[in-house]
Amino acid sequence: MNSNKHHQINCSILVFISLIIFISLFLKIYLLTSLSILAGILYIPLFHSKNIKTNDERELTIRQKATDFTFSLFVPTLAISSFLFFFPSLNQLAVFSNGQFEYLESLGTIFAYLVLFLIIVYTIAYSILINQTGGRRHEK
Repeated sequence: MNSNKHHQINCSILVFISLIIFISLFLKIYLLTSLSILAGILYIPLFHSKNIKTNDERELTIRQKATDFTFSLFVPTLAISSFLFFFPSLNQLAVFSNGQFEYLESLGTIFAYLVLFLIIVYTIAYSILINQTGGRRHEK
């Protein structure tokens, strides 16, 4: 995975976290809002530290392993699914004949929780792996 692709993934993660914060505030799901803010707080320093060009092969390998392990399949699928399940409830679309959307909103909420959990796991896994290999934490 090249540096540009990694930057795109980081940007899409931050956009997802921001959208979940706004949607959960609108739907008054405050636990999801809190977890989203926590995920953003944990992820933003990691995102900013990667703007520095590096040629350290060890750090690139760790970054690739953490990204491939956590995000390759589950995060995009669950993120898209969570948004798709939130939209019928927000727009009152007639997806079903009786017009009840509670379980769709619940599925969207569950998927959003799962995506945020995976983001937090990635952040913790990266921090642990970088510390175990004697990597640098913050550069000025």
